[in-house]
Amino acid sequence: MRFLNLGALSLLSAALFTGCCCSGIDAAREAARNAQSMNNMMQLALNVLNYQTVHETWPESLEDLREFDPNLDALLANP
Repeated sequence: MRFLNLGALSLLSAALFTGCCCSGIDAAREAARNAQSMNNMMQLALNVLNYQTVHETWPESLEDLREFDPNLDALLANP
């Protein structure tokens, strides 16, 4: 009765270890997705500003957003 079933103990420890590793891996993947999303947004903003500098007007798709955002006119007036 004093002996533990080593197979069950190793299976339990493997399950706990896997659970801890998976949460760490998921956190790392989420951080990578957030960093990539932030980089994509920065690239988009830089491209819009570059377009405005070269063409001295905002892209047409940005102009169409006025109906959805009443503050957009104030933002576009101050490039």
